[in-house]
Amino acid sequence: MAQCGSIERLFVLGLDGVPFSFLKRGMASGRLPHLRELARRADMKQIASELPAVSSVAWTSFVTGSDPATHGIFGFVDRIAETGDLFIPTARNRRAAPVWVRLSDRGRPAVSINVPGAYPPEAIRGCVVAGFLCPSPDRAAVRPDVAARLQEINYVVDVDASLGKAGDKEPFLAALHKALTGRRDLALWLLEHEPWDFFQLHIMETDRLHHFLWDAADDENHPHHAAFWEFYRAVDELAGEVICRVADTAHWMVLSDHGFARSHCEVNVNALLRDLGFLQYTPAETMNLDPVADCSRVFSLLPGRIFINRAGRERRGCVQSDKVESLMKDIADALLETRHPATGGAVFDRIVRTRDIYPGPLRDLACDLIAVGRDGFDLRAGFRTTDVFAPPSQAGTHTSGDAFVLAGEGILRGDEATIRDVGRRVMEIMLP
Repeated sequence: MAQCGSIERLFVLGLDGVPFSFLKRGMASGRLPHLRELARRADMKQIASELPAVSSVAWTSFVTGSDPATHGIFGFVDRIAETGDLFIPTARNRRAAPVWVRLSDRGRPAVSINVPGAYPPEAIRGCVVAGFLCPSPDRAAVRPDVAARLQEINYVVDVDASLGKAGDKEPFLAALHKALTGRRDLALWLLEHEPWDFFQLHIMETDRLHHFLWDAADDENHPHHAAFWEFYRAVDELAGEVICRVADTAHWMVLSDHGFARSHCEVNVNALLRDLGFLQYTPAETMNLDPVADCSRVFSLLPGRIFINRAGRERRGCVQSDKVESLMKDIADALLETRHPATGGAVFDRIVRTRDIYPGPLRDLACDLIAVGRDGFDLRAGFRTTDVFAPPSQAGTHTSGDAFVLAGEGILRGDEATIRDVGRRVMEIMLP
């Protein structure tokens, strides 16, 4: 296909949490032959995630082509500033329309399967099948025929994380394969029966595998090393199969939303801010900000989002506007000086001001700072403990700078540096 400014049809395959560096190694080793063949005849590059590097945030930036202060999804958990209550954002909280809605509004059909942030599913010209946060398959689709198909194939919305936490990983691995088979069956059925101009299939199981078995990837002595790569063989075959189905009639793209690293420490950012003198709280397990004392100058929500307790914005805000700038500098300096007590290594890679990376109109709803941990530091929040450091509870944790995009001819301009940039490019070529 010749390069062009706009295109008629685009197929997108999302591989959640698959790092660029990992993919390159897998291709070089011969373990991912189908993806290697796709890369041989396409453009492949490393991109950065959105900040924070959370699937629901990054994929919403991709499907809307906009930043969090435009689309309104800032993290897996957010707060209501006026009340201090915490909630889990869904598509109801999204302020910008995804590409499939915008196409549908123009009378063009689209399909979205399992994309994070797409629950509850919209009724569009085409269909949306919701992904994680959808409580059950019978609530994943609006269209009766699609809902019936989900029931026929025993479709799995998301793998139960408790299986990954168990000592016996065999049920977890079986659940991953079952979920992946359901994605494949549904995608092939819709490709055969459904007209579309845009089709996005999302594989969440790669992220789930990495969280609980990332340590098995490179360790040949790990009891699940072979099983890890057996699952990737199935992912690789799926990628080759679906791209082969569409390549003659549509453009295509494969991409991820963030990277992964071996987790070696969990860091409770609220406990750290407490030790540094910026925050006071009473330990409690709660879904609100009640534990935060009135005199606290900051608080954090995961992963690494830091809110100044601004007067006039937060429920019990005490920091006046003329003190915000100096306070943000003091916090950033203190965090960058933080060292792990056992290794002496730095905990944070950088501290970013959201006003520098979020150009959208909803910046007042966003946090003020985002702390980006060094690879392997799993940034947590909450108020249940005052312990800053804890052993890892999962094998792998997200990284922000090692995602990838693999795109057929005519898609990328070449200057895309982030998943948001790639999404903006999709909007340009699909909705000129």
